Amino acid sequence: MANSIYKTSIAMTAIIASLGCGMTTSAMADQTTPQSDQVVSQSVEAPTADTKTTDTPATGTKDDTPAATTVAKIGDTAYTTLADAVKAAKDGDTITLTGKITGNTTIDKKIILQGTDGNQVNGTITVTAAGATVRNVSFVFDQDTTKGDKTDMRGAALSQLIVKADNVTVEANSFTITRDANTTRQLNAVWVQNAKTTKITGNNFNIATHARYLTDQTKTGTDSWSWVAVNLIGGVDKTGASTVSDVTITRNTMTVGEGDRLDAAKLPEASKGKNLSGQVNLLVANGNDTARQGVTNVTVSNNTVVNASKLADTDANLYGLTLMGTSAVNVSNNTFAGTVAVATSHWGTQAGSLGLTYTGNTDNTSKGVSFGSGSYAGTVDYSDNTGTAGATLVKTDNGTFTTISESVDASKDGHLTLLGDFSEKFIVPEGRSPIIDLNGHSLSGDIENNGTLTLTDSSEAQTGTASGAITGKGKLTITGGKYAKLPDGATIPEGYGTVTDKDGVTSVVKAVINTEKPTVEISAKDGKIDEKQIIALTGATVNLPGYDLKVTDMKPVNDLIEANKTGQATVELQIMKDGKTIGDPITVTVNVTGETVPVHVTVKNDKITVNVKDGKLDEATLLKLVEAKADNDGATLSVDAKQLEALNQAIDTNTAGDVVVGVIATLGDSTDTTPVTVTVQAIDFTANDFDWKLTDGYLTADKILELAKPTIKLDGYKYTIDSKQVDALNALIDAKKPTKAIISITASGENLPTLTKTVTINLTDTKPSTDDAKKDEQGDKLAHTGVTLGYGMAFAGLLSMAGVAATLLRKRLTNK
Repeated sequence: MANSIYKTSIAMTAIIASLGCGMTTSAMADQTTPQSDQVVSQSVEAPTADTKTTDTPATGTKDDTPAATTVAKIGDTAYTTLADAVKAAKDGDTITLTGKITGNTTIDKKIILQGTDGNQVNGTITVTAAGATVRNVSFVFDQDTTKGDKTDMRGAALSQLIVKADNVTVEANSFTITRDANTTRQLNAVWVQNAKTTKITGNNFNIATHARYLTDQTKTGTDSWSWVAVNLIGGVDKTGASTVSDVTITRNTMTVGEGDRLDAAKLPEASKGKNLSGQVNLLVANGNDTARQGVTNVTVSNNTVVNASKLADTDANLYGLTLMGTSAVNVSNNTFAGTVAVATSHWGTQAGSLGLTYTGNTDNTSKGVSFGSGSYAGTVDYSDNTGTAGATLVKTDNGTFTTISESVDASKDGHLTLLGDFSEKFIVPEGRSPIIDLNGHSLSGDIENNGTLTLTDSSEAQTGTASGAITGKGKLTITGGKYAKLPDGATIPEGYGTVTDKDGVTSVVKAVINTEKPTVEISAKDGKIDEKQIIALTGATVNLPGYDLKVTDMKPVNDLIEANKTGQATVELQIMKDGKTIGDPITVTVNVTGETVPVHVTVKNDKITVNVKDGKLDEATLLKLVEAKADNDGATLSVDAKQLEALNQAIDTNTAGDVVVGVIATLGDSTDTTPVTVTVQAIDFTANDFDWKLTDGYLTADKILELAKPTIKLDGYKYTIDSKQVDALNALIDAKKPTKAIISITASGENLPTLTKTVTINLTDTKPSTDDAKKDEQGDKLAHTGVTLGYGMAFAGLLSMAGVAATLLRKRLTNK
């Protein structure tokens, strides 16, 4: 019944459940949908550059609002101005741009401004809310959006995106400044002012070059302002901290496109030879303080700068970074093109920069890394960079510096390597001994040398130049570099000399060997060769007069020639002067080709017999036994090494049989081989196998030898058995297990080969006689029969008892 009730309750529950669905899910959802959206009627006219956005209460609009009047959405709610969308937004909302935005708008909430395909901002967006994100937005500055009076507006900065709050992210946006934009204004894609922890990543900056000299090319002084992808405007607060810090600029691409073209030939004389474009920068960082660095901890990594302007790098005026009053700027793994990769500068009494790291970059700019006078202090971490550009840096054992003066003061061992061209004037103090490696660069500043100065050039092409005047009371040593006029009193050490070209430029060079052929070929048939012939064959000369050449150790070459062998030998060419060796030698490879002469070998005995008892054969003994002879004078005789090894293996193992061994004659590169057959006679070593009953106890080595009877028909042999074998045999006996054991018997003797022979010992147990076996079988049968009968009787008794019990039970039931 309980089960029936249970089943009934389940059925009723199912019926109630089926009747209890008051509405569908979609119907319930419909109840939460607003009845209607209010329409926003504010105009979308663009404000001017100086117009402030007014805050108008936002009202809703349904998606059937005409698309032309919709510029932004929050979820399904659309707005006709971005300002209205911002007004309606809450922290964490995403505002999606759906149309063209003009004028100026402020983002004062922690929202995500998300662009879509086709959206465009022709104005300025200012972010004042910490934690906001601007993503995938297309910004465009053209002639209309940057217009202004060329006199009144000159120099006024205009930016597409202004960041004035911390923790703002700017990612995957497109910033375009067209060639027809206003050149009298500084135009910026992203302007970061007094903000920290800004992330600028994955953006595309498309900025045109722009005429440095304006429409009237006959006038000077009409330089245009720079256009900048990212401009950091810092400072120092009351606590002394930088107002711009912890900025990350990574994975961005700046493509500098073609701009207005100027006819360089029509420029005024004072303007010729200058850049044809106003400056374009990936980054400008300005600390804006006279004593401290107002921009700090900036990472610039994995960015790419492309010069697509059709101007040469020297004319494009294209910069990677311009740093003023910064510290701890890490520039790594970027690719730079254009005029300058990194430059430091400063205005008036503004503080210089410090703490620059420049590593792993590909720098193909025309000037590389450049430091303005007084604009940087301390060392630069400059390493692992590639590309064609250099850097106005000096590498020392104590760091990399921006000036030669600092390097001279800081270096411990005095070795200074220029990484770029320098025009700096400097003094070598008394007591200092710097060695300045021009490293292929130019040193045009004057030098006052009061210490001990050495000038050298380690560049492979020897292109380093020193054109400034060198004065002072110090000692000057020159071991490299080019000089319009060799300084008076300069010392040129032994091993160096001067070479003057047709233009009168004197080069100080090291004495080196020039070779036309570092590898030469000679034939052995031409006979031995001497030093003069080797030098002539290589075409070797010394680059300076007054030096001689010597060839060291001709013996390896002439040994090959004398043996008429083909092979390779090396000799060394060494510079000599007055019997002294100068500098390091160079190696010349000599390939000798041997003359091919037919050679023939004969043997008197092509079949011989050897006995194991006589031991192994060496090459000389075998050649003597077969009486080998070469038909050519100077030929050498030998035996095939592997075949001789096989012969001796047969002797060593007492293996009878024939082994073929080749006898070889060699002359130069010619060889001839004839085979001989060597028959190996083994020593006859016999021993008997035997049986041993397990009941007879243990075996000793002597007992085994007695029973096995080892025999060699050669005097001097003694027989032994290793004790470990005997122990193992007796362990089998002790286990009383019939088996077969194999024992090795060793035969050895003085001056006789050691031989081994194995014998098999059959370990057996005693078995009963045939009659006893039959009796045991009959007894087993009787015992089996008895057991069977016993089981049968017992079973019958059980059946009987069971029958009685059944009868008694029936009677009892019947009586009841």
